[in-house]
Amino acid sequence: MNPAIDLAALPPNARRLLLHLMENGPTHRADLARALDVSRTTITNLTTGLQKDQLVEVINPEASLLKRPLATTAHLGTLVSIVFFGEVCAQSITTIDVRYLHESTCEVDDSLPPAKRLETALEILKDSYRELDLDLQAIRGIHLALDTQVNTETGDIHAEQASARWYGVNPLQALHQDFDVPVVLENSVRLAGLAEALWGAGEKYRDVLYVRIKIGATCSHVRDRAIASGAHGGAGELGHLVYRWDGPLCACGNRGCAMEYMSVPALLRDYRQHSGEDVTWSEFVKRAHAGDPIATELSEDAAVVCARTLVNVTHILDPQAIIINDTGVAKLPGFIAQVRSHLTERALPLIGRNVEVIPSTLPNMVESTARAGIHTLRHHPQVQAAIGANGGGASV
Repeated sequence: MNPAIDLAALPPNARRLLLHLMENGPTHRADLARALDVSRTTITNLTTGLQKDQLVEVINPEASLLKRPLATTAHLGTLVSIVFFGEVCAQSITTIDVRYLHESTCEVDDSLPPAKRLETALEILKDSYRELDLDLQAIRGIHLALDTQVNTETGDIHAEQASARWYGVNPLQALHQDFDVPVVLENSVRLAGLAEALWGAGEKYRDVLYVRIKIGATCSHVRDRAIASGAHGGAGELGHLVYRWDGPLCACGNRGCAMEYMSVPALLRDYRQHSGEDVTWSEFVKRAHAGDPIATELSEDAAVVCARTLVNVTHILDPQAIIINDTGVAKLPGFIAQVRSHLTERALPLIGRNVEVIPSTLPNMVESTARAGIHTLRHHPQVQAAIGANGGGASV
């Protein structure tokens, strides 16, 4: 890759100017002068030198002078975020100061072998850089979120059956074969929880538990705008909390995991057993809303299982808010309200009387999750080192 710009080698005020743009985004000259406590003339002189070195550029050069903020260039570096949710892959490419150069969402065949799925996403990324007329060597960091449990330190993916979508590939090693940059790994739902905490229903809370129940059941604990994902990235497997040890066999190898009682596949399985009919998820939801007795009973049972599972989690984490993603099982009639009622009744008073149970509000969840990857990258120590922004104690 291109060597990191040595910000420490720049004149102090030039370095301060770049760091301010990295942290705060495009800024007008007058605002820069106030923020750095220097004269407008100094800002003009600094800008001239930094433009010559292709480190800053003027946005909207055709506009009037007062509407021409300064920003960092792609020469200083770009950041990449890639997110997988089933057959959907979202990508974001930004400058270091988070000007979005490209965002895309596409389908990647879920039946492809793991290595091929990742390879397809990287080919899309390379095509995007060609379209932007940018060199891949401008990349300073990559955030990759996978819809499976992945060791965020080593890239290892365990459990062949439970993680079949990605088992057999080490995404960390695969990316390092093509890119000599820091790579940050995360589970897709953990990252979606961060997006919801930053810009959605969790925006006003300091401590949020984000829950998504669809094919499985997963959660994300976000505290002080950061994901608490555990030592290896494995925290948040809500669906694998054991509800009954003598229950149905789960793909993880245990019996009676909570997801075997409240996920979409579990509800469809149980509906088939009780009614003798195979129905799609959309038909099940339709029947539940229409008052079908079997669908209604199964829906209410799923809400009870979810609430009881969350009681255990909240007794440990004590979140301010539980945000339930409004897709999947949350589409069932009254599901979130029932979870709220049962949890309030069963949890210890300190928890039950204070925690809020609310639906997610963030539109364009997949795209927002990719943006949360960019947010994470900007604050990651290895990425800060790669862009030369951590010298002298500075933090982007």
